[in-house]
Amino acid sequence: MQLKNVPFYPHTHTTMQKTCLMKIKEFGFFVSLLSTNSYSPLRTPRMNYFPTIAFSLICSFCPLLASAQDSTPITVTVETLFRYSQIDGNLPDNFPSKNSHYDKAYQGAWNNGILYTNDFGKQELLTFDRLGHRTANGYAGTSSHGIAFDDAGNLIMRDDGITETPCKLRIYRNGSDEPHDIAFYLLENGMTNYISASGDIFSDEGGYVYLFPQSTYAVNIVKIANGHFVETTITETLSTRASATGYVIPTDNAPEEFIYQSKQYGYFLYSNGSDCGELPTGSKSNTPPQRNQTVGGAYFSLAGHEMMIHSSGPDYCGGFTIRDITAGCIPIANVPALGSKGIETNTSSASFFDVERIDESAVIVYEYCFGAGYAAYKVSGNGPSGINETCDRPEFQVVARDNFVEIKSDTRLYNIEIYSTTGCLMLQSDETGNYTRLIDWSALPSGIYVIKAGDNTARAIKR
Repeated sequence: MQLKNVPFYPHTHTTMQKTCLMKIKEFGFFVSLLSTNSYSPLRTPRMNYFPTIAFSLICSFCPLLASAQDSTPITVTVETLFRYSQIDGNLPDNFPSKNSHYDKAYQGAWNNGILYTNDFGKQELLTFDRLGHRTANGYAGTSSHGIAFDDAGNLIMRDDGITETPCKLRIYRNGSDEPHDIAFYLLENGMTNYISASGDIFSDEGGYVYLFPQSTYAVNIVKIANGHFVETTITETLSTRASATGYVIPTDNAPEEFIYQSKQYGYFLYSNGSDCGELPTGSKSNTPPQRNQTVGGAYFSLAGHEMMIHSSGPDYCGGFTIRDITAGCIPIANVPALGSKGIETNTSSASFFDVERIDESAVIVYEYCFGAGYAAYKVSGNGPSGINETCDRPEFQVVARDNFVEIKSDTRLYNIEIYSTTGCLMLQSDETGNYTRLIDWSALPSGIYVIKAGDNTARAIKR
């Protein structure tokens, strides 16, 4: 989904950024060779197997991204504003689920704190409020999965099944329930379950709808202005194909700026009209902060840093991780799952997010997971995390290394504990007597950790 209220904090690229991205493009073939055993002249090889290596090598050719990779991540606080979930047992009656009357309301989208989801089997548009109630609305449902809001709050629904032609959209201007049906065409065809959007489709400048068909290596970008179809363009060949399902996360109202997801292979950056390779979100896993194989995600800015959201934890249960892209995609927060039954109740394979800005340092993240629930969280940025800076005395130092964390003190160290930012004890050592200790933390996932030794505390990043 997309960042609401974009004019408040527009995402633009400087000339230096664009130059750096072109260098990435020129270097892409070499990086790709490091991460695949074969090369096809028709497709750029995937950078799936060594994303961290690829990201580091790319940064070495791009001073801007190199400085970003070494930046200190911000810390965030996450406050639950409301949460209605299968786990909590407080879902509204007939909430969309595989086992509900509404068993085809796969994709969700948010506007002004209201959840919209289209049951394409019943062709009925459902809305739910922040009080946990289903609400009445004057919108007509459609026969397709895809539903999204653009940055101006205009509602966009696909109305042509998944692969049928001619292609059709039903759109509603923000604040109106009068439908406008428009026809469009695709340059790359195939089953497309979900859509996303950016800009303002009822303005002169217009907006875009993004469709990433299954088993293809390109994204269709449909431009709409003043409520009318303008044109369809297509990306260059991407690093990877949409496997079971593909999805696009706009980062700007421009066809050359977005993150795209392949359900099987992860998240990739497309910028300045070029594929920049995989964003390091961990190998596929059901343990946060690694990405799982649930479709969906979001992009936003917070306290001057670019951020992304991806699903984490058990597949198809809701729950997500927030990563600081500016600091090299370091995970900075994990939010727990809404459900526990996975594909038993969620046949969409997805969990969808929208972000609404409060100010430069705070946003609201909205989440919808078919069969599991819906929720909203206030995410506040608290500035730099203070990595490798002691919280109490300069004589106590913590230095993060690849597989070890080194702890030094002017007094003997004892009772060393390593905590996650959520307060979970991850490692503990009772050995005492030394002034310097090396703790093996190779088994811990990448992230920010709090190191405690006696009365001293400090933070460190494991990359």
